[in-house]
Amino acid sequence: MNTGVDMSAEFRGKTVIVTGAGRGIGQGIAQHMASLGATVVAVDSVERRLTRAQESLTAVEGKVIPLVTDVTSVAELQRLVDTVLQKCGSIDYLVNNAGVARQKPFLEYDEADYVLQVDVNYKGTFFATQLCAREMVKRKKGAVVNIASISAWHYTIPHSIYSGAKAAVVTFTRDAAYELGPHGVRVNCVAPGPIETPLAAQMGASEKAGYDSVLRLGRWGQPLDIAHAVEFLCSERSAFITGQTLSVAGGADLCVLPAKAKQ
Repeated sequence: MNTGVDMSAEFRGKTVIVTGAGRGIGQGIAQHMASLGATVVAVDSVERRLTRAQESLTAVEGKVIPLVTDVTSVAELQRLVDTVLQKCGSIDYLVNNAGVARQKPFLEYDEADYVLQVDVNYKGTFFATQLCAREMVKRKKGAVVNIASISAWHYTIPHSIYSGAKAAVVTFTRDAAYELGPHGVRVNCVAPGPIETPLAAQMGASEKAGYDSVLRLGRWGQPLDIAHAVEFLCSERSAFITGQTLSVAGGADLCVLPAKAKQ
């Protein structure tokens, strides 16, 4: 039904921080939120990724502020928050998208693999949320959307550290939502399935075929599919939703991957 109401108007003049915005899903989220008129603070740890993404991120209605930040450093996250407050005046939405996965058999992981994946996927999400929520609580309003993965509850490929870290994000989302709800701050989570990104394009043929076989909607997802879910969870249309994880996976988490795709 067409109500004649521009639902994107609510994002105009609002500030959203998107981590991991230099490529893939994060770039798609940043571009979409900027197209709705939001001021997007596009965060990535690698400057050249932000530079490459800059053209598409600036060819939209909203303003884009690129900031190089290592989300594994609490000090850098605090500087990020301080800079955003100085430039924008407030933080309305936070999208914790920064992530990294290292695919290996469980018995072959080492401590460096563990530290990298837990720090980026969980530590960064935890402290970015904490620091931004402190500012949101002052205004009694705000929304946080964490990006997890269906790997949090569904076996896909051998990346047990990544899966465990994303499971932590799902549980953290519920805990943070419980504590922040009375302060007017909502916290939700999106769990993507197979999404077409430059990293996904590097998959081997057998691995890709395994995903193809379980996608019940007959296609891989696009970054925009995730961006639409993020938009919804930031918007007033989800004003009575908090602590929830939304699977955006084309039904891939309804099935078990064929054995050949697991190896």
